[in-house]
Amino acid sequence: MDTKQNWYLTEATESLEITVLKFWRGFDTGDSEQDRPIL
Repeated sequence: MDTKQNWYLTEATESLEITVLKFWRGFDTGDSEQDRPIL
């Protein structure tokens, strides 16, 4: 398995999870404008 490709996939997954978490955290608190990432 290509280590570089594996690292890239891991990074992409982590950043996606962080984006989703930020999105939902903003959604839950009602402060969506501030925490929601710019898409």
